[in-house]
Amino acid sequence: MHSAVVSRTLAVTATAEQVFHTLYANESVAIWTDSRGDRGSGRSILATGELLTIHGSPWQQLREVWAGARRASPPGSPLGVMVVLPYDALQYSMGISGTDPLEPVRVVEVRRALEVDEDTGTLTAWAWADDDTEAWMDSLEDTLITPVTPPEPVHPEGLQATWRDDTEAYRELISQAREAIRQGEVYQLCLTTSVSVPCGLRDWELHQLLRATHPTHHQALLRLGGVSVVSASPETFLTLDPSGRAVTRPIKGTRPRGQSEREDRLFVDQLVQSEKERAENLMIVDLMRNDFLRVCDTGSVAVEGLFEVESYSSVHQLVSTVTGVLRDDCDGVDLIEASFPAGSMTGAPKHRAVTLLQQMEQAPRGVYSGAWGWLGADGSLELAMTIRTAVLRDGVAEVGVGGGITWSSEPGEEIAEVGHKARKLLGVLGVSTIQYS
Repeated sequence: MHSAVVSRTLAVTATAEQVFHTLYANESVAIWTDSRGDRGSGRSILATGELLTIHGSPWQQLREVWAGARRASPPGSPLGVMVVLPYDALQYSMGISGTDPLEPVRVVEVRRALEVDEDTGTLTAWAWADDDTEAWMDSLEDTLITPVTPPEPVHPEGLQATWRDDTEAYRELISQAREAIRQGEVYQLCLTTSVSVPCGLRDWELHQLLRATHPTHHQALLRLGGVSVVSASPETFLTLDPSGRAVTRPIKGTRPRGQSEREDRLFVDQLVQSEKERAENLMIVDLMRNDFLRVCDTGSVAVEGLFEVESYSSVHQLVSTVTGVLRDDCDGVDLIEASFPAGSMTGAPKHRAVTLLQQMEQAPRGVYSGAWGWLGADGSLELAMTIRTAVLRDGVAEVGVGGGITWSSEPGEEIAEVGHKARKLLGVLGVSTIQYS
């Protein structure tokens, strides 16, 4: 029988930065997630664990790993499984043939973790109950009495970005997408590209800079051996609570933040009133409803929010909410498989959109536009979209970015939207001039 999850509020306080630099800075596998900003909980989770890489179809192995991490768990436990699903794993959820993804599915089982309350510095230690648990918690209190003071990240400047597609090549891809729409093959395509930057920042430096300047409710540093994923994602892909209630919150529709309050309100009004953005959002809502109907009780699937504006440090986004209740014969992995990849990153109808995008983009997306997040010890899950995210490897940061193309898309506006989405993250990486504008 599995042991229970136990917790202790420690008799010391510290910041998340101090905890990371005291306990995890030198670990080859390190997890540091934050829930920040207006929609965040103010909670950070820090942990390490054993890295597992899954090549080939991940679903059954993921189900087994998650089942092994299930425990009698109080509400709010951060223990369980951290998973990073690359976009190209779609061939295993959609039955689309192709070469094996260059990126494997990466999984870390988290048996012990520290929770930090951002407002108070209160530390809560969580662990599977075993003979060493109390000693581990005692050692944490001893070590964190004098935490390491984290160094200040140095903001780089003057770096050059290399785009996979220059603006003229991207304009041609937009034309191809619109032609496919004109011919009735699809209604919408989420067309993407990528940009790489030589990166002198260490993963924790980039994460600390992003969490200070671009706080979101899905923020993470995931150090996974030789690859680090640093995310400031605003988009919730999937949540599932222990009772079986599933939620997805697709984002479609973007405007930049204004330079003044008046300009900011103008951009919000433009976003809300845009027929193109509303139609694009509605198509993805319908797609996600159909995905949910594959694994949820038919009468339970509903749209609980439509065309809601959420504002972040660099953009305004149009967000909708779809909910459902998982059928008794389905589990959380079935929900992921039925919904992956998210419709907001493919287009509609999904199968044809994905096939066309593979031909147009001519390069695997890798980690970008997949999903990352927690599979909880209590059976819950919370996955974020892998957007506004940098993948650090061998001294290079790669950032994926894109946007939804419909028949009414204006190429210049679509190119500018790519620039709006990339600008803040590239700025933190030290790039001041953005080709897409």
